[in-house]
Amino acid sequence: MKITITCEEDVITASEQIIARKLAYENRFVNDDCYTVKQIAAPYHLKPGDLNSFLCDRHVQRKVGRSYVLEPKYRGNGYTADRRRYYFNADGQLHYKVEMLWTAKGREFVEKEMRKLCK
Repeated sequence: MKITITCEEDVITASEQIIARKLAYENRFVNDDCYTVKQIAAPYHLKPGDLNSFLCDRHVQRKVGRSYVLEPKYRGNGYTADRRRYYFNADGQLHYKVEMLWTAKGREFVEKEMRKLCK
C-alpha cells in the first residue's frame, strides 16, 4: 500500500493506519479467550499486583524489568499469550510493550493455584 503524505495531519493519519495494520497482524493469535491479570483478580476482590505477587511467590512467574514471564516449568503449556501494545513516546518515536495475557486454560490454572492456598 502506497501512502502519500502532504502535511503533518497526513503523517499522523498514515502512522495510525500503519500501527493499526501492524497490531492486527501481530495480535492475530490473541483471541477473546485471553484475560488480563486484572480480569482474573477482580472476582476475588484482589488487586492485579497482589495476584502477580501471589503467582511470583508460588514460582509460577517472575518479574523481568517491568513485565512478568512464566517460569520455564510452565512455559509451552498454553497458559499465556503475548500481545504487543504500540505507543509513541514524547519525541514521537514508535515503541511497543509486550503484555502477557492468560488463556482460558491459564486462567483455570491460576484459579486452581488460588484454591490450593485456601485448603
